[in-house]
Amino acid sequence: LQLLGERDRYLWFNGEDNYVSVFIDEFSFGVVYGVTLDFWWFVEELNKHQQMGIYTSGEPRLYLGAHEDNRVFGSVGDSYDGFGELTLGWHHLAIKASSNIMSDDIAMIYLDGNLLGAFMFMGSSVGGIFTIGARGSNFSRPMRGVIREVKLWKRELSSSEIKDSMNGLIIPECEEGVYPDLGYWPLNEGTGNTVQNRVNGSYDP
Repeated sequence: LQLLGERDRYLWFNGEDNYVSVFIDEFSFGVVYGVTLDFWWFVEELNKHQQMGIYTSGEPRLYLGAHEDNRVFGSVGDSYDGFGELTLGWHHLAIKASSNIMSDDIAMIYLDGNLLGAFMFMGSSVGGIFTIGARGSNFSRPMRGVIREVKLWKRELSSSEIKDSMNGLIIPECEEGVYPDLGYWPLNEGTGNTVQNRVNGSYDP
């Protein structure tokens, strides 16, 4: 895989104490909406738990990253699982889920635009501290490498939309219903102590 743009334009996370946190209001999964998290990551270290997202012990959560056995590992609600094998270098990761009263609640994990696997989950809402580069409000399982194009959607993207997001074909500034309505962090500031959420214009430390 090749990624357009210079690597040194984007934020590098040291795998120890680098992260960006922002509060995300609680929202509920539904038949129409759901949730999707996707991002690009230049993986620099393997055989280590490395995850980002919303995590509070004992509470519903949403996170995605790597397991210490190098599976792509994620969680939705009260359930979690991992699939495939992560390698060093650039990868696009995504997890999506929705709650449907007509069928089982299914979460799906993608790597580089391809579906790796799916698991059933329990839990109908997610909210709290969303952290880029580490997991939730306790900043555990920090990630090492360059991270860019983090998007958090309040709906379940289709498989083709996940590929479009991966390839930069979904432009966050376009018409309503297409941009990530919870957050879009390009992480291309280059310098400074804050990053911009392009959805609402806020700057997060």
